[in-house]
Amino acid sequence: MGFSHQSNSHPPARSALSVCLLTLSVSLLPMPVWSQDAASQQSNFSISQPVPDDVSGLVDEFEAAQPDKDPEPVFNPYSLRGLEPAIESGIVSQESGQHAVAISAFDQALQITRIKYGLYHEAQIPLLEGIIVSGMEMRDWELVDARYAYMEHLYRKLYSTDDPRLERGLQKISSFHVNAFNSNLDGRREYHLRRAAKLFRARLEVAENTLAEDHPHFEYLNEGIEISRHHLYRLTSAQREKQQSSARDRLLADLD
Repeated sequence: MGFSHQSNSHPPARSALSVCLLTLSVSLLPMPVWSQDAASQQSNFSISQPVPDDVSGLVDEFEAAQPDKDPEPVFNPYSLRGLEPAIESGIVSQESGQHAVAISAFDQALQITRIKYGLYHEAQIPLLEGIIVSGMEMRDWELVDARYAYMEHLYRKLYSTDDPRLERGLQKISSFHVNAFNSNLDGRREYHLRRAAKLFRARLEVAENTLAEDHPHFEYLNEGIEISRHHLYRLTSAQREKQQSSARDRLLADLD
């Protein structure tokens, strides 16, 4: 029996992810100094924000308003002005099936956001999702697992256990491990099961801090924990039985 209640656990659809990434590239560009206060009150990458026809104009206005600021090196690959081209390159490459190129482009955009906005910033999340989508297409499960692990680390750094955004973020990661266990994605069923169980417990902690005691979400999370325990018991029991059988076979062989 698998985690059948986790049917909505697929990575973001490419079209929705593309819109989110394109809007992210615009929202992180420097704004004119007279509009920074208003801009700081908006979400960094809400997909409802309009995309300007001429994004480069925003950069020109910003630089004109700050004549004393030293310009960035012309050939700096991690300049903020390279963020939008890197994201667009990743999207185009991904949609054309060039997933290794897409991953490289999204990685460059990820490094730009880390340099410009610090090690932990919400802008990294859709970029990680873009890398994960291409990693899945390439069936590079090691890369996918590593990026989900970093995403978990990022969510834990960004949000405390009394913030519902942490639970929503961990849900994406636990869903990957549940699917990997159900489908025996990479031959590491016990590993994915243990990761899923740990994430369900973390999500339950957040729910206890943010939801009413009678909220139906508790039933769902507790069910996930119990199913994890059940499957883990079955796996470990099967492993012990196999080890005991191997030991008996070796003993009989030695007697012969």
